[in-house]
Amino acid sequence: MSELASLAVSPSAPTTTAAALAGFVTAAMAGNTIAAYRSDWDRFERWCQARGTPAIPATPAVLATYLAEAASQPGTSPSRRWRYSPSTLARWVAGIDKAHELAGLPGPGSHPEVRAVLSGIRRTRATPPVRRVPLLLDDIERVVAALATSGWPAALAGWRDRAILVMGWVGAFRRSELVGLMAADVSLHPEDGLYVVLRRSKTDQEAEGTLRALPYARRRPLLCAPCAWVAWTGLLSAWEGYDDGPGGRPGLMRAVRAIASCTSHLCGDTHLVARAEAMARVAPDAPLLRHLSPNGAIGASALSGHAMNLVVKRRAAAVGLPAARLGGHSLRAGFVTQAFRSGASAHAIMRQTGHRDPAVLETYSREGAPLVGNAVTELGL
Repeated sequence: MSELASLAVSPSAPTTTAAALAGFVTAAMAGNTIAAYRSDWDRFERWCQARGTPAIPATPAVLATYLAEAASQPGTSPSRRWRYSPSTLARWVAGIDKAHELAGLPGPGSHPEVRAVLSGIRRTRATPPVRRVPLLLDDIERVVAALATSGWPAALAGWRDRAILVMGWVGAFRRSELVGLMAADVSLHPEDGLYVVLRRSKTDQEAEGTLRALPYARRRPLLCAPCAWVAWTGLLSAWEGYDDGPGGRPGLMRAVRAIASCTSHLCGDTHLVARAEAMARVAPDAPLLRHLSPNGAIGASALSGHAMNLVVKRRAAAVGLPAARLGGHSLRAGFVTQAFRSGASAHAIMRQTGHRDPAVLETYSREGAPLVGNAVTELGL
């Protein structure tokens, strides 16, 4: 039986205690990490069974052979020479070590033989990392300007995608952070703009919670995150009938017309704001960003990170930007790059992005704003 599946809880523990232990061990790791480890462990277990060797405890020689065999498998397309990247193989080792750790055994991944094999694979397979092109301020404004804000059902997707693009860019959110937002996580502050509470993030696995402020856009109204939130959340509220309207498509159509008739900042319209706030009050744990059907229905499930990627690509392609090199991370990367170009300090940027190590930001600075803080500009060329 898979050690990760059973979480290696001692069989001598009482049933209720074993269940509690399993729950706590699982909670110590992110859900995506657990899923990846389990999948990787199942693969290794099948490989060992086919060769008549135990998967646990696994010897360093067995693990080294496993990695070398996988690293030699050719890719599935001309642009992908090898099937498995060094980072994938390293994750496999981490998962196998975790299974041994949970069983109270030393992990074979720390053995010099295994480390040498991984090092050799990295050296022979070295390729530059694939980075998303950042969407800068003018880029994001251009994309948002092309979105439909009236007409049915185009305006429905237009307002949802504006919320994704503007909130994602101004808030410098990771994909998982943005699509994981619930209705109660966002509120409107009269002076600061949107307050967004992140219940959990990549750098906050213990759910201490962090607050991000998305200010009112005075000079670029298209990029006003409060307006985008008021419009989209108001539409959600109208769909559910939380605004005392008919709900469903009739309620949505009426709400779209009301938004289209507003000639100023939507976040200043008390009726529209009340409609948006009703969503958080009545259904606080409802997903904020959701899937849409072509006929104008709003789904109940949260938008996935992959779907968010496709939104960014599709909307960017519509205005002639290189969609193949863009994705959900282009919003976060664009914020950081633009902030560096505008003279913001690493500390100020980290307050919005949630980064804990300024060295990570150096990648954005080096690739997206190579002349900022660079001595070459001081040489009098």
